Amino acid sequence: MAGIKGRWRCPQANPRTRMADIYIWLVCGWAWLKNRADMTSLPLYIDHFHLADHLNPDLLRRLHVFQYPTGTPIFAQSGEQQMLYWLVAGKLQVNILHPNGKYSVLAFLTPLAMVGDLELFGDEATQTNVICTEPSTLLGLAKADVLQFGYDDPRFLRLVITHLSAKLTATSHLQSRAVLPLVYQLAAYLLNQPTRADGKIVLESKADLAAMLGTTSRHLNRTLRHLESEGIIQLEGKTLILLDLTALRQYVSDE
Repeated sequence: MAGIKGRWRCPQANPRTRMADIYIWLVCGWAWLKNRADMTSLPLYIDHFHLADHLNPDLLRRLHVFQYPTGTPIFAQSGEQQMLYWLVAGKLQVNILHPNGKYSVLAFLTPLAMVGDLELFGDEATQTNVICTEPSTLLGLAKADVLQFGYDDPRFLRLVITHLSAKLTATSHLQSRAVLPLVYQLAAYLLNQPTRADGKIVLESKADLAAMLGTTSRHLNRTLRHLESEGIIQLEGKTLILLDLTALRQYVSDE
């Protein structure tokens, strides 16, 4: 793997090395080799998301395109972080596995989410699992390049702070609503979801959405059917249509 020498470092073979870390390294190393030649879309992404306003020329020159299929792990909990990513197409799930074997979904990420910023300036292991829930395209920088060319760059640091601030705000809202009835939490979630051109919202897996809202799939289904019976939403398989935004917003305003 000479093509990635100096950027990718395989985990040292010792008893503490986790198979998940090795798998992540192999997947990402393969993706690096596979996608280095496919750089024609990079200028389009840079222009569309105005990344040249935030990344200096040294960082832009080292930016690469990565394409991952559904189910690919981007980061593994307690693994070693070697990359900083921007999600430019697709969707990611952020979750954490608890010692009792259960998991919690912390967030679903859509473009232009930054991935890997929390552990960027330290040597801590990654705190969460990040997985593609659909085919996804990411722009990536090696962590070593970020620390060398972005560590003292005010424009780049402002970009990182902006993303961290947005994550903190979203986490605070999620925690503050955790004590509320599920219908209030679900209403707030639906109001913040992007709609397709046909006006429909694509629902996450019921199990994953329930895990994020801290409930069961059965309770979530009952709440969805309740909103549908009130004429607020219309369920169509894995999608739904918001029929009465005013009524849905009323749940949020009554928090």
